Amino acid sequence: QQLAGLSVFAIAASLAGIFAFRQVERLDLERSRAQIESRINLANVNRAQGRILDAASLLDSTIDAARRELSEHDPAFVSALVNRAQLYADQREYPKAIADLEQGLSLLRGSREQDLLLQARVMLELARARRDSGDTVGAIESYGDAEMFIERHLSVGHPLYALTKREQGDWYRRSASTVADA
Repeated sequence: QQLAGLSVFAIAASLAGIFAFRQVERLDLERSRAQIESRINLANVNRAQGRILDAASLLDSTIDAARRELSEHDPAFVSALVNRAQLYADQREYPKAIADLEQGLSLLRGSREQDLLLQARVMLELARARRDSGDTVGAIESYGDAEMFIERHLSVGHPLYALTKREQGDWYRRSASTVADA
């Protein structure tokens, strides 16, 4: 009977150790996520203040850190890619912006509302980058994809849906007036 009691105790101790290890892992992951998000915010401050090289350097190192410390499917990693893509788009480096947005979109696969919102945001940013780069066909496809995704996964009443429709309509009108003037 003592042997059976010891083995139950040993099992309980092992389970407690596993639980404690997982708690530490979870805390480390949350701390890493918070640090990544703070660095993204700092990069956005640099970008807003016109310190583009500082913002670019910070986002590059943030993406490297996120790749080491988080899963590439983690929303914080994808958010870092989206922010770098926006910086590239500001600098008219559209191929780089599109590449980051496409990579971010390929990594998203969650079904929580937060994941769906991030995916919709990435799709809308991709449409904008393609539009601004002059890729008319790609922009039309991307706006359509974003519209259908938001309609299906969020709702027609969602603000992102209205924004997508408005941007798409404004762009179509500008394109049509440019063609008519030519």
